[in-house]
Amino acid sequence: MRISRFAKKWGIIPPIGLFMLFPLTFSFAKLGFNFGPPILFISFRMILCGLLLLIYHFLTTEKTKPFSKDDWKLFFSASVIGIALSYISVNWALKHIAVAKASIIILSVPFFSLLFEYFHGFAKLTKNKIFGLFIGIIGITPILLQKTSTEVAFSISIYELAVIVAAASYSYGWIAVKQMIKKQTHPTVYINGLRIFFGGILALIASSFIEEWNGIIPPVTSWVNFLWYVSLASSIALICYSLYGFLLKHYTASMVAFCGFTEPLFAALYAWFLLGEKVSLIFFFSMIMVSFGLYVFSQETNQ
Repeated sequence: MRISRFAKKWGIIPPIGLFMLFPLTFSFAKLGFNFGPPILFISFRMILCGLLLLIYHFLTTEKTKPFSKDDWKLFFSASVIGIALSYISVNWALKHIAVAKASIIILSVPFFSLLFEYFHGFAKLTKNKIFGLFIGIIGITPILLQKTSTEVAFSISIYELAVIVAAASYSYGWIAVKQMIKKQTHPTVYINGLRIFFGGILALIASSFIEEWNGIIPPVTSWVNFLWYVSLASSIALICYSLYGFLLKHYTASMVAFCGFTEPLFAALYAWFLLGEKVSLIFFFSMIMVSFGLYVFSQETNQ
């Protein structure tokens, strides 16, 4: 890939800016949890983002083709697993664990993507990738085992496990999206908008069963504050989704992924400033190890 004029002019500033901005969604979500339950929060955010993406698609596209039978199968995998399960899991866990810890675990997404791509025949397992995967596992382990005084040492809590499930589900969902995109029958914006909206509906249904609704009334203490943080998180997410697509036109995927190593740092900084969460030395050790593992892994992303 030739270096574009935009990339030559701005260097790594735009990719770093992407991962400086996106972690704000974690802190805004936790602030929103003070006024309403986490699954309801993410359901509103996904429905709003999905609707806006679909509106954009229909305003810019003259005709939309219907899904085939095979498309529907992939769509349900991308929506139920890649959106509903992953976002429900991580937002439910965020209410109970630190943003910094969650952000480190979420960095495992490329490793899960490799494994799923390998089993679907989209990628090869090379020595560098296996070595990078091994380093990544070593890097994540200390922060998983780090406990407060009330937690059991040398164990993984159900909340940490939920974030791992979220990372794996998110990765699997993108494999399904990739299969749909390869057919070139539907625009990416349409696929993402529809699956995010449908995932939000599923999350809303899940919230009504899990989060102790009083009939049809959700347990929200302040709708104004709750919807304010939903709007903030949704706006940041939409900007980042759009920016990510723009950056991939000017930078290699591995270059953008490499800049993603900075995301946990910004996540921890925002959580400290907005939520008062403390960051331990183990966090920095895990971030360095996982980042090194991702760097080794990304050296052969095209193989």
